[in-house]
Amino acid sequence: IAIDALDNVYTTEFRGHRVRKFTPEGELLAEWGGLGSEPGQLSSPTGIVVGPDGRIYVAESGGHRVQVFSSEGMLLETWGEFGDGPGEFASAMTVALDDDKHIYVSDWGNSRVQVFDNAGRFLHQIGAPGTGLREMTNPTGVAIGPEGDIWVMDRGNSRIQRFTRDGTFVQLWTQAGLGVFNSPTNITFDKKRQLVGIRVYGASGAAIQP
Repeated sequence: IAIDALDNVYTTEFRGHRVRKFTPEGELLAEWGGLGSEPGQLSSPTGIVVGPDGRIYVAESGGHRVQVFSSEGMLLETWGEFGDGPGEFASAMTVALDDDKHIYVSDWGNSRVQVFDNAGRFLHQIGAPGTGLREMTNPTGVAIGPEGDIWVMDRGNSRIQRFTRDGTFVQLWTQAGLGVFNSPTNITFDKKRQLVGIRVYGASGAAIQP
């Protein structure tokens, strides 16, 4: 889910293979996508974020790519394909933008976060497969914190790691609030970049406010 400057709400539908746009009151304004691999079509979209210019960035876990749309659903850019090289993905799960318009994409199957400029050019990656510090296993959520640091939900290792924008390790979390993490999947900051909650996976799931 993502919210633009007018408080319109954008959602991704994993099984519906589409993006839907709603007013703050829940009225449907637009929808786009549809299952497929052609430009503008979508395959199991999971991540979405709105840029300061109103552009909509969508991460496709099934399509192994990122697509960029206007607020009305017009396709503007697309990049990525299946693989393990720079700019390639094995399920692009979530997407985040920093204040410099750098784009961070969690690459689930390759156990890393890839960083791009605002034109979709690969810059560098954060993390590598493994269980040590600076390593990760099947990361899901990625978000920008109040200091501009990168928060990564290291789901396969049941922990959260925090990095600087250049990939320097800062902090490791293995528990908060209700106890130890069980496969954390997403983290949410509000418009002021204050931590709102952490979504973890368990018998029924839980939202933690550390």
